[in-house]
Amino acid sequence: MRSEVWAVLAVVTLLLISSFMIPTGGLEGTELELRRDGETAVLHYSLPGHEHEYPASVVAFPIEQYRHDDITMLFDIGGVDDNSSNPANVQGLIDHLGADLQNIGSSREVEVIDHDALASFFSSGNGTLILASSLWDDIGLCHAAEAWVLAGGLLVSIGHGSIPFTSEMGGTLQLHYSSLDYDGGRDVSTTPFSQAFGWRTVAPSNGLLVKDVLDASGTVLGPIYHRGMDLTTMALIPYGQGAVLVLGGPIDKPFRASMEDVFAWDLARCLEAEVAWAIGEPTFVRVEVGSAGAQGSVALDTVDDSTYSLMGQNLDDTHLVFLHKLVEN
Repeated sequence: MRSEVWAVLAVVTLLLISSFMIPTGGLEGTELELRRDGETAVLHYSLPGHEHEYPASVVAFPIEQYRHDDITMLFDIGGVDDNSSNPANVQGLIDHLGADLQNIGSSREVEVIDHDALASFFSSGNGTLILASSLWDDIGLCHAAEAWVLAGGLLVSIGHGSIPFTSEMGGTLQLHYSSLDYDGGRDVSTTPFSQAFGWRTVAPSNGLLVKDVLDASGTVLGPIYHRGMDLTTMALIPYGQGAVLVLGGPIDKPFRASMEDVFAWDLARCLEAEVAWAIGEPTFVRVEVGSAGAQGSVALDTVDDSTYSLMGQNLDDTHLVFLHKLVEN
């Protein structure tokens, strides 16, 4: 009997371990170089070959600043409502995001705080905070969150209710959500950032109104779903000296479409590449890389004296290719 119990435990352990396995790989053979000449610039790239052909993207875009913040995430088992992500999914995002950042070679750490530590966090200066639940029951924290972003903080919000200073809470940010019907991916338009990065979060139950994003001088990062009104899964909104990186939500099934695995994949690359501080659309090329690798170049659409964020990555799970570089003028 005891041997049978141990056998069952062994199988369960293997299943749990395999559910968190993410393909890993090296960065050898990946090269990115931006060559400027007056008002022109060309991005040269080299991507390593692999026994299995894989899709890849090479991206360049200007940014207004770069900060290598660690990432703080609120884990609040008491903040669950219809708009909040379930604590089990939030814990899954914490685990997956930490693993994804490590796999792409990032030195960023994921730190976890609870509700009681938020006031201290907001008073400690700039940083990056991920909220996947509502703070609406604490007006003082809502005001503190808004002041923190205005002073330079980066808020990553997942799902309706995760931005504590929308107009619904007496704040100034006019941003609304609506139910998003994936409908088999029909009537969907890509955006430059969604093409360049190949975001994997494609079917959250609620999306953001594109009109509100544009009215707030924001940038639509995700694809646009035409559902009577235009909705998107991800957007960037500048707010004072800081910014709000807004994602549809909440984190929920189905797997590989709107659960923690795809949110983590998108956020790891988005944050590492400094998309939150983008001040222009990306120039990019998507290529199929065979066993001999791929080399090429792409001319940037517009060039100024900004710092540029460069990224090369594969877009599937055959193996890992990821390189990010910052190029100052």
